[in-house]
Amino acid sequence: MHNIVKKYPVENKDSELLPYPNFPYPNMSLDLHGHTSEEAEKKLLWIIEHAQYNDYICIKIITGIGKKVLKPLVRQKLKSWKSQKKIRDYIEVIDENKQRTGVFLYLV
Repeated sequence: MHNIVKKYPVENKDSELLPYPNFPYPNMSLDLHGHTSEEAEKKLLWIIEHAQYNDYICIKIITGIGKKVLKPLVRQKLKSWKSQKKIRDYIEVIDENKQRTGVFLYLV
């Protein structure tokens, strides 16, 4: 998992500059580029468990703009987890070209 996970510092001086002011700065990110739906689903489950075990508050999930396979899968999982109260909330990440490239996942 280490090749797809990036950890961020616990505190970030630029966190107030994030375009998503109601979300905390992410503790880590998970890049799902190039993964199949099955691989992505396993990695999503792993990252949630890992984050909860480490008391992380926010994770950035990167889906990219690709073939439109991962985005619906990720949205479906997050919607389900939110309704089950496994996560607090999520918001889509919009890049400079106004394309949806991922989500911020609020865990607490």
